Amino acid sequence: MLFGRLPNHTLKDKIVLIGSSALGLSDRVSTPVHPWLPGVVIHAEMLYSMMHKTYQPWPNMPLLTLIFTYISLIIMVITLIKNKPTLNYAMLLLLSTAWFMISYQSWQEHSQFSLSLPLIILMLTIVTLQPLQWRISQVKNRQITELFKGYLSADLVDQLIKTSNNALEPQKKEITILFADIAGFTKMAKSLPTEQLAQITREVLSVLTKAIQFHNGTLDKYIGDEVMAFWNAPFDQQNHAQLAYETAQKMLMDLKEYNKHHPDQPEIKIRIGIDTGIVLVGDLGTNFRHSYTVIGEAVNSANELYEIGKIRDTEIMISTQTFNKLTDDKQLRFTEVKDQSE
Repeated sequence: MLFGRLPNHTLKDKIVLIGSSALGLSDRVSTPVHPWLPGVVIHAEMLYSMMHKTYQPWPNMPLLTLIFTYISLIIMVITLIKNKPTLNYAMLLLLSTAWFMISYQSWQEHSQFSLSLPLIILMLTIVTLQPLQWRISQVKNRQITELFKGYLSADLVDQLIKTSNNALEPQKKEITILFADIAGFTKMAKSLPTEQLAQITREVLSVLTKAIQFHNGTLDKYIGDEVMAFWNAPFDQQNHAQLAYETAQKMLMDLKEYNKHHPDQPEIKIRIGIDTGIVLVGDLGTNFRHSYTVIGEAVNSANELYEIGKIRDTEIMISTQTFNKLTDDKQLRFTEVKDQSE
């Protein structure tokens, strides 16, 4: 052995690795440890690992890879459905970081697994579902626009679309309700041609609606020659009673201007009733027709108030509840306060 220089028993039960580190022999290998490592060193490291079993590969790493992939897919689909971009990208970053940590540990243990599978699935989920998410968002925005374009001003509709809260969900809330109708409409209907009556009705309702939207009110509905509106929904309005009262005053002033510009037709007068109370407000429609409206005792009270206004020949009737919430009671002209507890 070694040209007879060593006794035969010297290397008994031992392993000898023979290699070269000379550059000219081209026995250099690029590894993660060093770009140019002698091949014999790599063999020695492998032999050492096999003999001492320093690294134990994870036998279930392929199964873990599949489980992580499926869980990540489910999590990403759920976050994308919630339509919150910040949450989507935060979860993508969190899952990718978690997978890189697992992969690094598995690589240290010399396990066999697919590093790219979960990452590819995560990216494909984002790429595939983002257009679907955008489509769902557009459909939702279009539904909100269709539902509220007749109720709110264009600015409030845009604000409603941008908000993250679901303003359509029914809820109990303090609301100020306003009813207004054309005084003497039945008598006028008997004396005017149908076409002229229809035109006057549309024009007067337009005047009343503009006053409602000017003070950021929500138009509930038209009932013949009658209009119903409310404040403090879908957005909170701390001074909702004052806004409703100022709307009533604006209705009267705008209607006077309307009468001035139409001297050839009967003078139009209105009666207004306003009440404030806790009601149910939200999308209370059906699958056939959506309706954002209010239901409650205050609605009936506001309707009764303007009926009382007809009897007392008073243009604006407000309840005690509304009066107590006015922020500027010096404006109480044209107004009689009616205590609903009587």
